[in-house]
Amino acid sequence: TVEELRAEIKRRSELAKEAEKKEPRCRNCKHLMNHPQVRGMYLCGARTWGKTYSRHYCVKLCTKACDKFENKFE
Repeated sequence: TVEELRAEIKRRSELAKEAEKKEPRCRNCKHLMNHPQVRGMYLCGARTWGKTYSRHYCVKLCTKACDKFENKFE
């Protein structure tokens, strides 16, 4: 019935939200730094790129954390 389908969709969406909360994000990493020149942008202190000049990757707060993630709350 329609009610059963709605209940199943609601249950699956709640499970997906819970699983998403468990994944680490860049906002909880101790390597996250504010961009010195651009307000609202962030840099990853652990990841760099460039051969001649070493530059940090720009990240968003909601980005899934990389393999160098270290929780700043622990």
